[in-house]
Amino acid sequence: VVSSPEIKLLTGHLVEALVETTQEYTKVALDKLMATKFVNQVDAAALALVCPVLAAALKHRGHDTNRHAAQIVGAMVLLVRTPRVFLPHLPLIQPLLQQALMSPTDEIVNTD
Repeated sequence: VVSSPEIKLLTGHLVEALVETTQEYTKVALDKLMATKFVNQVDAAALALVCPVLAAALKHRGHDTNRHAAQIVGAMVLLVRTPRVFLPHLPLIQPLLQQALMSPTDEIVNTD
């Protein structure tokens, strides 16, 4: 059960993006995540729901999509209480983040 209030509010959009694996649903979920201000701790259940959506976003070739997904990963990782909670998702997310960072677009590499 997701206990992170910010993610709880987005569960419907995130599940939709997981079920309907088109870029359209991924973008909607990503836009909702981008509009979210993360202030509470992110729990394991929230990561299990969000990380596959972020991975799908990082696989898209759109620079804005990659940049937004990378920003969301950064914001969420800062709110994980213990790093081991994120470890199961690291093999999925890390190579995609590295690939996005190696993109020739300066905008992705220099994201603050």
